[in-house]
Amino acid sequence: MKKSALFLVLMGLAVWGATLRPAFAKPRTVKSNAPALPQWERQLLSHIKYPEVLQQGNHEGVVVVRFRVDEESRLAKLEVFTNNQELNQDLTRQLTGKKVLVTDGYVPETHTVRLRFRLTD
Repeated sequence: MKKSALFLVLMGLAVWGATLRPAFAKPRTVKSNAPALPQWERQLLSHIKYPEVLQQGNHEGVVVVRFRVDEESRLAKLEVFTNNQELNQDLTRQLTGKKVLVTDGYVPETHTVRLRFRLTD
């Protein structure tokens, strides 16, 4: 009885909260002077299979990658910073030359990204 009463109260609050809308709210777009940066981490991870060396040891972790994007929007001059040379070579091999989305055209600059590797069940 107590559980069903609590359930009804929670459902009533949820329905009531969903119907509330401020009358004065007006959607607006906020413009920033800073250029929109690509989601480098997401883009790099889309080109990578989970490194074999991490799978074998059942390891997770963060790897730092530094790179440039060339005139053809391809990853170049990659450096991977870990203590494991095999992992460095694997990630460099997987990423070098891959195309990425560049929002503001070619800009000759170096990017540094942390890639998070997580095992899933």
